[in-house]
Order: sequence, then structure tokens, then C-alpha cells
Amino acid sequence: MNTASNVVSIDFVALVDELGLIKAQAADLKSREDAIKAALTESGFSALEGKFFRAAVSICERQPKTDWEAVAAKLAPSRQLIAAHTHAQDSYVAVRVSARKS
Repeated sequence: MNTASNVVSIDFVALVDELGLIKAQAADLKSREDAIKAALTESGFSALEGKFFRAAVSICERQPKTDWEAVAAKLAPSRQLIAAHTHAQDSYVAVRVSARKS
């Protein structure tokens, strides 16, 4: 049971702004990561040694992937067959943040 004496005051406005800043920083870092990976890939080296880390560049061939949803649609399964093989996914929490328009 919460009483006034044990309720912690949280500045949710500040948390929203902090989360937005963190996500913006993560996006900047992801962009830089992609640029570095592209440069390393284009270098032609299969492995490069840094002072603290080592990078290996591997070319992974495309693997065939079956579009099972399209296959099922072509076979025109009954509603009963679909229902028999349908299950609910586990629930999860999503917190989305976006820049405010000023």
C-alpha cells in the first residue's frame, strides 16, 4: 500500500527527453558503425588489427529462404487448418519515442 511517505517522485518529462536523446545518440552511432563497416569491406582486407580490437570481413553468400506464407496461400488451406496451427505470441512491452515537432 502506497502512502505519501514512501512514494518516489519521478520526473517523467525528463525521462522521456533522456530516452529521446539516448535513441538519437544510438542512431548516430549506428550510422557511424555502418560507414566504418562499409569502409572496412571496401578495403579488400579479410582481417584488420586495431590497437584494441580485431575486425574480420566475411562475405556471406545468399541462402535460399522459403516464403512459407506464400506457399500456404497457394495451397488455400481451410480456416480450420489455419486455426489449428495458429498460436498467440508472448506479450511484450514497447516504448517508442520520437522527436517533438517545434
